[in-house]
Amino acid sequence: MNKFNELTEKEIMMLEQAGYFIKQNIDYNEDEYRRCANTVVEYIMSHSKNEIPKIENEFSVILRKII
Repeated sequence: MNKFNELTEKEIMMLEQAGYFIKQNIDYNEDEYRRCANTVVEYIMSHSKNEIPKIENEFSVILRKII
């Protein structure tokens, strides 16, 4: 099962903004989902401490879907 198929178009765009690009028609394994999650965490942490809670909240739905 490709967990990325559960994402909305907006969530996919958010991942791309964070620097992770999903390839269509590929079977992803757990390591690749963790790599995506790490990319998102790095993106969140690259923001100022005042912005982190807001951005973390926006990405939390995506992280719950893939990990």
